[in-house]
Amino acid sequence: MRTFLYSLIVILISASCSSHRDNVTSRLTLTRSSTEYSKALKNGTNGDPFTLRDFIVKDDSAYLTVSYGGGCKEHKFEVIWSEKYHKTDPPETGIIVVHDSNGDNCKSLITETFAFNIAELTGPVAYNTVLINVLNGASLSDSLTAGGWNPPDRDAYQVVFPQGTECQVEVTASTVVCGAGLYNNLWLALNDSVSSGVPGHYFKKYLQPVALTDATKGFVPVPGKKYLIGATIQREHPYQNVVVCLAFSGPSVPVKINCAAELK
Repeated sequence: MRTFLYSLIVILISASCSSHRDNVTSRLTLTRSSTEYSKALKNGTNGDPFTLRDFIVKDDSAYLTVSYGGGCKEHKFEVIWSEKYHKTDPPETGIIVVHDSNGDNCKSLITETFAFNIAELTGPVAYNTVLINVLNGASLSDSLTAGGWNPPDRDAYQVVFPQGTECQVEVTASTVVCGAGLYNNLWLALNDSVSSGVPGHYFKKYLQPVALTDATKGFVPVPGKKYLIGATIQREHPYQNVVVCLAFSGPSVPVKINCAAELK
C-alpha cells in the first residue's frame, strides 16, 4: 500500500509539471554593471546550473540559446555586461549569464533561445569588429565566443602612417571615450576614419602616445589643437595591459613621439 501511494504521488507530481509546462515561461533581464560582472566572475558558481548552447550576434540582434532542467516553474536568466573593452586586436568584451531556476525540481530538459537587442545593453557597437566572451555564471569552463574581427573591409581598419623622426604626420589632439597612454585618454587623431558599422557613425584612427624621446619630453598636446609629428610604432609599453571601459574608441596603434610641432 505504501509503495502504491508513493508511486501515485510521483505520477501526480510529474503530471502536474507536464500539464503546467505550457503556462511556464522564462524571463531574460539585461544588466550593465562592471561591479555585478566582477562579482559573478569572482564567485565562479553564481546561479543555478544550465548549459550554454549558442550565442549569435547579427547587427543589433543577439540570440542566446540555453538548456536547463525544469519544466514546472518560471526560470530567470540575466545577461550581465562587463562595461569594458580590452585594447586587444580585435577588441574584446565580456558578458556572463546567470540562471535562477526558482527552485524548480522538475527534470524535463528545456532548450530556449532568447532574442534581444544587444544595443540596449552595450549601446551601438559594430560587433563584427569586437570579440564577445560569453561565460556561464554557474560553470566558467562553459564558455562561448561571438563576433570577432571580421569586417568586410578589414584592411580599412588598419592604421597606416609614415613612420620616422621628421615632423610629417598631421594629427589632431582628441579626447577618446576610453583610453590610456601618456596623456590618459588624450590621443592623436589622424585625418582618416572608418565606418563603425552603425550608419552615419565613424571611427577615427588614432596614434596612442606611449613614449617620448629626449627631444619631445616637454610635448603636451592640447585638445583640439593640430600638430605635425614624427612617430614610430612601439608595441611594448607601460599601458598595454591597462583595461579601458565603456566603448571601443577606434582603430589605434601605440607610438613613440620623435618630433612635434603645433600647426598654426
